[in-house]
Amino acid sequence: MSEQNNQQEKNTQTKQQEKSVDEIQIKSMVVPSPLHELKIDNELTNVKETIKNLEEQSKIANENLNHFFGILKNALSAMSTISQDSMQLFDESSSKMNQSVVDSIEGLYELITKTKQLDTDLKFVVKLAHDIKQIRLKVDTVDSVIKKMIL
Repeated sequence: MSEQNNQQEKNTQTKQQEKSVDEIQIKSMVVPSPLHELKIDNELTNVKETIKNLEEQSKIANENLNHFFGILKNALSAMSTISQDSMQLFDESSSKMNQSVVDSIEGLYELITKTKQLDTDLKFVVKLAHDIKQIRLKVDTVDSVIKKMIL
């Protein structure tokens, strides 16, 4: 909104300058008189003041633009830093997660290997348990036969 106001002021001042220049040209065609020279001097003073005002306003606009560009630069720099930090954090997190998954998989393979080894080792024990059952059945059979003989 202030830019619109500044633009309107500039347009108004430019029109005034053009009007003043046109009036000066028209008056220069008129026969010079002391009163006429006084008016020309006043108009030249007005033109000089207008130019001075325009220069001051352009300096203020320049300072404002420099200030806003500085703020924009700082904001963009902060956003870049945050983005870079986020990417580093993501990289570290994904590397740690990747290592954890690899460690877990290695642990599972080791568990599977030990389970297979235990299964192989326990086949002898299972066979032994089966043999013990067979022996127990035979002992029970022999025991029953002996009991029947004694009775």
